[in-house]
Amino acid sequence: MSSKSPEPSGKLSSSVKPRHVTMISLGGTIGAGLFIGIAEPLTQAGPLGTILAYFAAGLVMLGTMMCLGELATSFPHSGSFQYYAYKFFPSPLISYAIGWMYWLSWVFALAAGLVAAGIVSHEMWPNIPIWLYCGGYLAILTLVNMLSAGAFGEFEYWLAGIKVFAIVFFIACGLWLISDKALTTEWVPTLRVEGELFPFGIAPIFQCMAIVVYSFQGAELVGNVASEAPHPEQALPKIIRTIGIRIILFYILAVSVLAILNPSGWVKSSDSGPFV
Repeated sequence: MSSKSPEPSGKLSSSVKPRHVTMISLGGTIGAGLFIGIAEPLTQAGPLGTILAYFAAGLVMLGTMMCLGELATSFPHSGSFQYYAYKFFPSPLISYAIGWMYWLSWVFALAAGLVAAGIVSHEMWPNIPIWLYCGGYLAILTLVNMLSAGAFGEFEYWLAGIKVFAIVFFIACGLWLISDKALTTEWVPTLRVEGELFPFGIAPIFQCMAIVVYSFQGAELVGNVASEAPHPEQALPKIIRTIGIRIILFYILAVSVLAILNPSGWVKSSDSGPFV
């Protein structure tokens, strides 16, 4: 009998549940790019231009997620699209470049998210400096990422649920305000600014697309966690379809309500964005 310990199987524990996958993708997409980043498109492209920009970016995101879902179902792997590039392209340099570019994108996104969280928190408790909020949130995120994949999924599930609830609550309150104002006054809901649907022309719609596309970063996390979920070939197709539709609905409805209530953009004296 050999005294050697058995070789590790190399397989992941599949401790992430389908509900975790859904919320991780939703929560990763709904963040600073929407809550704070929307201010710039509203002031540059106007209300209708902003809605069209988010709708176009949402369709691109939905198509990308469906393609990623096909790959993640057929070849579930923790490396996601970096692994697929290594698998299907002859040179490993492509996979290497994609991996580092994706890492850099999330490094910058994490910094932006921490600053956004610090700014929003500072609005509520101004006695605490923003950098202290950023450091505290970073410590919490680091601790959570050091736990198991299942614990991370559960933590992300509830945090993402808070963001989804906030968006739904905002849309409900906004629709109530719009209907109440329309019924009690002569005000008519409109997306026009100074009588124009596109007060700044068509070009700003394309100019603000960099900010708009950035807002949808995080949807690709479905592919990243596919290998951590049991039976991804059964759960992923439905999850990806519903996530894509829900993200578009959340964004379009939230942007529309915000644009109707405040068509001219946001107050320049505030750094916390129009949602706050």
